[in-house]
Amino acid sequence: MLWNCHNIRRDTQVNYVVDLREICYVPAMATKFFLPYPSEVIEATLIKRFKRFFAEVVLDDGTQTHAFCPNTGRITSSIFEGGRVRLLPTPSAKIPFRWVQSLTPYGWSGIDTMTPNRFFRKLFSEFTVQGWGKASLVKPEATFGNSRFDYYLEYPGGVKRFVEVKSATYCLDSTDPAFTSYSSSHSPSPNPHRPFLVFPDSPSERAQKHINRLHELQREGFICSVLYAVQHPGGEFITAAKHIDMAYAIAVSAARLAGVEFRAFRLGAEPDGIRWENEEIPVL
Repeated sequence: MLWNCHNIRRDTQVNYVVDLREICYVPAMATKFFLPYPSEVIEATLIKRFKRFFAEVVLDDGTQTHAFCPNTGRITSSIFEGGRVRLLPTPSAKIPFRWVQSLTPYGWSGIDTMTPNRFFRKLFSEFTVQGWGKASLVKPEATFGNSRFDYYLEYPGGVKRFVEVKSATYCLDSTDPAFTSYSSSHSPSPNPHRPFLVFPDSPSERAQKHINRLHELQREGFICSVLYAVQHPGGEFITAAKHIDMAYAIAVSAARLAGVEFRAFRLGAEPDGIRWENEEIPVL
């Protein structure tokens, strides 16, 4: 397949050299891949989460212990005291386990905010993203001026893209009081009462800053994108959580009008890792 690639902009602040070409070859798009955990996970029962970063759990042999919670958000629809969780042993750390998944009414949900970065790094480095092509350069944690972005990507032809990754775990359904505050007329689902996802799950000035900076760069001529890694199995689309962070929702609306791209990919939580089967869900 041939794809016309245009040199959007070259800037000395980004110190990478690319071979400029008028036409580049775009290989086949990735359809699925699997990210295994580094060791076997174990299941336990959640007693409670405390001090944001910690959880008290009971292993199936009756041992009561603690796990590290790798998520600073509220994880509203993925925390159920008395519910089942999956833990990754961390023998070299002070806390013996890392909490990576929770069982929800819709199935297992990932909660580890490091998972999306592992996922997208593999996706960008080894596969072609539909509509984007295959990146010739993948730079994680890239700095540009006074800003840092999750990814800076370059493509044959000089196309440059800045990407911010967001982990989405909050699924709204009819049991949540906030469910009715969203207009069902905007739902792409034939059933307006079906659940959907929102981001963020708590007010986030950091997320607002990221969106506003991408907005600025888009207006300067760069290509900018926000990618939601949907770790929750429920929900048919994702939208900004206006009932939690209206400033973020306003920033998203303005950025989209300026051309910033928003996409969402669902990641499946398996007993031994994370699976992706090329499921992209609408972003409203």
